[in-house]
Amino acid sequence: MADSPFTIRPFAFDDCGHALDLANSLGLSPWTLNDYREELLRDDSQMLAAANQQELAGFIIGRLVPTSAATGVDAEIYNIGVCRSFQRSGIGSRLLGEFIDLCRTKHVYAVWLEVRALNCGAVRFYKIHGFEEFTVRPCFYRDPADDAIVMRLTLKRQ
Repeated sequence: MADSPFTIRPFAFDDCGHALDLANSLGLSPWTLNDYREELLRDDSQMLAAANQQELAGFIIGRLVPTSAATGVDAEIYNIGVCRSFQRSGIGSRLLGEFIDLCRTKHVYAVWLEVRALNCGAVRFYKIHGFEEFTVRPCFYRDPADDAIVMRLTLKRQ
């Protein structure tokens, strides 16, 4: 999407309120405004936004997670969301791709995430991007109740 009016950039303090509104409209994991602000202050946080001059179209939030000496560091995606009017436009793929590229520069071994089992579109999206199902956490989500599928994308081979 070279002609997209949205650029992928580091998530900024001014994005927090917009991300909260977007996350609430999409039914993402409930975070408070303060949660977004505190996440920005963390050294291990990796946050990106898809935005133009007027609006936030999407965001992705994850963290670097130290692992065993054999693999060094992994990453975990906590939230990714794209405004409904821009879904299926490539913004989610661009956000995920930039996040993965950022992880590569940090020498991340694997990227992990959890997704609702009933969210077939999201599961398919992650599989298209190379994620594999790792395990299932029964009854992990509430409102509505659902299992979590834990997925992994391995970036580096030993």
